[in-house]
Amino acid sequence: MIAPRGVRCMSFDPHKANLTRDAAQALTEAFDRIGTRQTCSRGTVLFQQGQPGDGVRVLRSGKVALFVSSADGRTRLPYRTVGPGYVLGLPALFSGKPFSLTAEALEEFEYSFVQRETALQLMRDRLDLCLQAASQLAGEVTTLREWQEASAQPRH
Repeated sequence: MIAPRGVRCMSFDPHKANLTRDAAQALTEAFDRIGTRQTCSRGTVLFQQGQPGDGVRVLRSGKVALFVSSADGRTRLPYRTVGPGYVLGLPALFSGKPFSLTAEALEEFEYSFVQRETALQLMRDRLDLCLQAASQLAGEVTTLREWQEASAQPRH
């Protein structure tokens, strides 16, 4: 898929995010320990924008593309690419709202799935992890704003 003119895709580097490396690792390891490991092939859609949030997914290997639907819902706009260590589904976990993005595998990958109630219980039991998740969400807001700003800039 080719991005519409003026739309830029970003990559996620957990080492450049607001979380320290140890904090990011503690969060992903905690979810990974209680999750169910699954493997998917290239092209698999993990979830679609608008579907109810059913839990979080911790990427263990491979890459996943994240897309946002256009206002009319007919075009998928590439938002970013994420890889190992990234936790998918935190906004839906905490808000109780549907997924705000579509996630699709760019290659074969492995992830750990943690059901919503189990993930929420972990956040209630481990406030340190809850704060780390909040930090990751804050980083996401910043990245989304940067993406929106870059997408609005005309390309030369």
